[in-house]
Amino acid sequence: MHPFRRTLTQLRDLVRAFRTGDLARAAILVSPILRTPLELEKDVTVVDFALPGEDELRALLDGMVTANADTVPVRLDDRGRDRLTRAALGLTLTEAESAFELAMVDGGRLTESGVEVVLAEKAQTIRKSRLLEVIRTAGHCGTVAIGSGAGESAR
Repeated sequence: MHPFRRTLTQLRDLVRAFRTGDLARAAILVSPILRTPLELEKDVTVVDFALPGEDELRALLDGMVTANADTVPVRLDDRGRDRLTRAALGLTLTEAESAFELAMVDGGRLTESGVEVVLAEKAQTIRKSRLLEVIRTAGHCGTVAIGSGAGESAR
């Protein structure tokens, strides 16, 4: 039997055993990407967890800055920390921590240039998912024309 088939059979047996047992039990499988085999779709309940918000990411960054204060010089004001935090939005705490670590070792200090490091790490995470592609442009939202007819634009 193919190892994949054996694993599916074991999971279905586990679900059946949990449902018929005397104790209420649950198997929890954690994954950043949902890929449920068709054979298990009716037996699985999906629970989505929210990604960390700006407050959680800022607390992570501040904690890392404090923990590394003796070894990593920080040349970053509150505005710079806010930019780093916003750059990490959409990442998990683990991914954000890795991105912040890279920003800290880049040049041996933490500066506002760390924003580009965090954004590059976010782009790499997106590329790894193979769901989207990140295309960096030189423009910004203020240069995008909006409207239905010729001559209409907004900035």
